[in-house]
Formats: sequence, C-alpha cells, structure tokens
Amino acid sequence: MAESIERLLGELPDIPGRLHLLLGGMAAQLVRKDEAVPDPMEGKNTYDHFLLNRMRIIGAYSASDFAVLMTHHMNGREKLSHLFNIEFSDEGLVTLPKGGLAGGLPPARFPVHYAISNLAKELGRRHDEPGR
Repeated sequence: MAESIERLLGELPDIPGRLHLLLGGMAAQLVRKDEAVPDPMEGKNTYDHFLLNRMRIIGAYSASDFAVLMTHHMNGREKLSHLFNIEFSDEGLVTLPKGGLAGGLPPARFPVHYAISNLAKELGRRHDEPGR
C-alpha cells in the first residue's frame, strides 16, 4: 500500500506532499465492513486505481468531515503502534522510535520495498500465484 501511495504522488495536483501521504494512508486503511478491496500485490494498476479513486472521494469531503475522519484515523493508528510510530513527512513514510533504548534515535526514512525480505515476500504469496 505504501508503494502505491508513493507512486500516486502528483496525481492529485492540489494535494501536496504530506497531505497526499496522509490522504493515501486514510484511503488505504479506512475500509468499510464487507467492502471489496483489491489485493495490492496483484498488480500496480488495479490497486493504484482503487486507491486514487478513494483518495479523490475522501479529499472532496468538507473540511469539517475530513477533520473528523482524520482524527479517527490518527487515533486508530496510535492504538496500533507498538515498537515504533509510523508518520508522514513531505517525502514519504517515516518511522519514529517509540521510546526505551531507541528513544534517542532520529527518525528513519526508507523505501518500503527494502523493508520486506524476499523470504517474507515468498511466505506472503498466495498459494495460487506463479512460483508456487
């Protein structure tokens, strides 16, 4: 999902950097019960198209409705963070240390695809995908 959000940078001309990433995160993570969502691993075009449409819809909400939705999204993200916090900068996703021994470390920025090992990709592959 994060790679799709980064690939779509610039597709919404009036929505710059950090706001684009926040909107993309909301579009990817706020899904209604029983809503059909394409698998991000099945191909860039299908998921990117789905995500861009959702970003346009959420981006068109009134400022007050968007603020309420964003608050719920931020609260949910906070509840899910354990070892580190994931935040958005003007240039992409950033991980922030949560405390303990890592508390004094600076934020880390990395391309998403480097964070997932080949073994993890292989284990996460569906049983009916090529290569099985």
